[in-house]
Amino acid sequence: MPLNRERKKSNMNQTELREITVNGLKRKYRVHFSSSETGLMSDSVVFLLHGRYADGKFMEEMTGFSGMSDRYGFTAIYPDGLEKQWNDGRQEISFRKHQKEIINEFEFLNEILNDLQKRGKTFNSVFGTGISNGGILLYKLLVEHPHFLNGAGIISAGCPDEFREVLETISVSKLIIFQCTSDPIIPYNGGKIRFGRTEMGNVISTEELIKLLTHDMNGPNKEVFSGEDNLSFEKNSYNKDNSRKLIYFKISGGGHIWPGSVIEFDEKIYGNSVKSLNAGFEMIKLFMEN
Repeated sequence: MPLNRERKKSNMNQTELREITVNGLKRKYRVHFSSSETGLMSDSVVFLLHGRYADGKFMEEMTGFSGMSDRYGFTAIYPDGLEKQWNDGRQEISFRKHQKEIINEFEFLNEILNDLQKRGKTFNSVFGTGISNGGILLYKLLVEHPHFLNGAGIISAGCPDEFREVLETISVSKLIIFQCTSDPIIPYNGGKIRFGRTEMGNVISTEELIKLLTHDMNGPNKEVFSGEDNLSFEKNSYNKDNSRKLIYFKISGGGHIWPGSVIEFDEKIYGNSVKSLNAGFEMIKLFMEN
C-alpha cells in the first residue's frame, strides 16, 4: 500500500541532487541510496522517469519509491528531463531552449551510472519505470538499446506509431504495463495524444500493443478483481520459456495516473485515481523474481 506522507518526507530528505554534463548540456538527477545494505535488491538500480511538465522531485514524492528503496535495498534514481520533458522519439516533442538533436536520453542515463561508478557504486541489474512521457521514453530505450535494462515498468504511456514496426523485437526479460481504459490523455484504443488543446502525436491501441509484445509468448493467465475505488482490474500474465515475463494490468475506469500514488491528482484533468492497486509494489515484486 502507499507509504504515508511522514515516512515519505523523511526518505526524501536523504536524497541527493547531482549535476553532470552530457553532450555539453548540464543535466540533473536525484539519487536515493538505500539505508539497507542487505535488501533483496541491494545490487540493483531503478530509474524513475517523470511525465511531461514534472521533474524528478515530483516523481520521488508521487511514487514513494525512496521508501521502497530503503525496504528492498535498491538505489532509486530520479532524473530531470530538460524543460520538464523527455526526447522520447515522437516528432511532436520540441524544446524551446535546446537543440533536440543533441538531447540523447540514453547517454544521459548511462552517464548517471558512470557518475555513480566513480563514487564506488556498481550495479548488477538496471531497471526503469516511467509514466506518460517517461513511459514512452522507456519504449524507445527498449527498442534502441535492448540490453540496457533488465526490466521495465510502464504506466499510462501508449506506444507511438513510430515504434509499431519494431515492437516485436523487444526482448527485455521483465516487463510490466499498467493502462487505464478511461485515460483522457493517452487513448486506450489508440489515436491522438491530447492534453487540453495540444496534440502530441499518435499511439497504437493498447490491445494491439500487448498483442505485438507477446506474439511469441505463452498466455495469458488471467486474474480479474475489483477494488474499493469501484474500479475493475484485469491482470494478464505471459511468459516465454522462463526467460521472459510480461504482466499487463488493464484498469477499467481509471485515468491518466500512477496507481497507488501518494499524491492526489486533479480528477477533472487526469480522470479517476486508482487507490486499490500499488503499481510500485507490483513492479518490485516482478523485478525481484529470479
